[in-house]
Amino acid sequence: MPFTIPTVSDFKSQFPRDFPYAVPAYGASGTAVISGGIVTSISLGAGGTGYATVPTVIVGAAPGDLGTGATATATISGGSVTGFNVVTGGSNYGQPPIITITGGAGDNSDLSKVTDTDISGAIFDAQFNINQALFPTQQFFSRAFLYLAAHQLVEKLLAAQEGMGSQYSWLTISKGVDSVTEGFQIPERIAQDPMLSHFSKTRYGAMYLQIISPQLIANVFVAFRETLP
Repeated sequence: MPFTIPTVSDFKSQFPRDFPYAVPAYGASGTAVISGGIVTSISLGAGGTGYATVPTVIVGAAPGDLGTGATATATISGGSVTGFNVVTGGSNYGQPPIITITGGAGDNSDLSKVTDTDISGAIFDAQFNINQALFPTQQFFSRAFLYLAAHQLVEKLLAAQEGMGSQYSWLTISKGVDSVTEGFQIPERIAQDPMLSHFSKTRYGAMYLQIISPQLIANVFVAFRETLP
């Protein structure tokens, strides 16, 4: 069974002090209940913290499920989510949909801070560079995935700061003391490929290489079994 991809709220819960969030509210969760293919209610899992305004509730179908159309709202009190109201139940839900809670405090248009959109983009990018078969449980997968998403977010923020002058810092192979020199090396399989080498010149291109490299190398899957005598 595939693992569930962590949410923006999960990201903030793991890194509450690491980034200056434009919307610092995080931690609320809910579990959907279905009957006859319809979402009938959403039970509160955790109230979270920092919710100054009512957050947005997104009802998303579980992987491979055909359910669609369900909507819901949240209620808050004392900075926490206290419950949910199902507005429309939708249809064709074979399993409970995934509940995602975003916003609730701050200004998500404040580009001087990390926005929910920034985190969502990093989470999307991280999906290209992780293999679920390497992890035995959801907890292990989520922890590792969010570290990868944090890496993608930092790369994205650095690229945004540098803009058109962005340069990716490849692995250091030499350093100097006098005159402070430093040398970097682009991986050979990238440097020798005429189609890939030009992407190494900017941080944006390097981020693209991060996405496509696993597809070029091939996927690796781990299967656990007992050894034969």
